[in-house]
Amino acid sequence: MLDWLPWEQETTMEELKAYYDRNYMAHAKAMEYAEDTLKACRGKGLRLGIITNGYSHVQHAKIDLLNLRGYFDAIVVSGDVEIRKPDSRIYQLALDRLDVAPEETVIVGDHPVNDIWGAAQARIRGIWLRRKHAWDETLMGGKPWRMIRELNEIPALLEQYELEPCGTGRD
Repeated sequence: MLDWLPWEQETTMEELKAYYDRNYMAHAKAMEYAEDTLKACRGKGLRLGIITNGYSHVQHAKIDLLNLRGYFDAIVVSGDVEIRKPDSRIYQLALDRLDVAPEETVIVGDHPVNDIWGAAQARIRGIWLRRKHAWDETLMGGKPWRMIRELNEIPALLEQYELEPCGTGRD
């Protein structure tokens, strides 16, 4: 950014980082349908958790700014536990905090490796939220359990899931 942007005044990496730290949170926005989907999942009596990579203070501030904390039974921030996705231990930690088994669990994520592949290593089914990251079957060893384009597809998908036995994750 220092080299690419047309700065009116020369700046340093330290000044740029300080600006980012001061202003980043003002631009945080929940994904479309996030609150409605969380309410619907809570209404079904589901236990919900977050697993997120990042600095503790940034991730917790973001969760609080977006008023999401109350929806979750467990929040695992990599900066708190010194384990990052896609390491399967972070998923196991979330399972332990939620007191659920992997075969009872579904993860929703937009990053093929960090969210879906990483969770699969802990035997958790993945719902891939298609966004900017491409899926690479050769790297991932197959397809995600399910794919969606918007969060509001989750409640209906989970109704199907309750009736379907645990499979291989390959459709």
